[in-house]
Amino acid sequence: MTIYSSQNRFLIPNIGDVYYISSYNVQADADGTYRIHINPEGTGVNAIPSNGVDFYGVFRVYEPLGKVKFPSIKNISEQ
Repeated sequence: MTIYSSQNRFLIPNIGDVYYISSYNVQADADGTYRIHINPEGTGVNAIPSNGVDFYGVFRVYEPLGKVKFPSIKNISEQ
């Protein structure tokens, strides 16, 4: 998963130089699923900072093995 600025379509600069979550750096939840957090600060496990700008995300699947099940995407707002 990579996010890009909706305004200029570039990667979003951030202090931690975190621009994507991939199979090489993702951490699974206890039940074996994967959760990616996208928020302004980039806080949480598997987090990408958005710096508060509007963004769009791109999922890429290279050479999948077996059946590929694409993730459900949920928008979780702060309460």
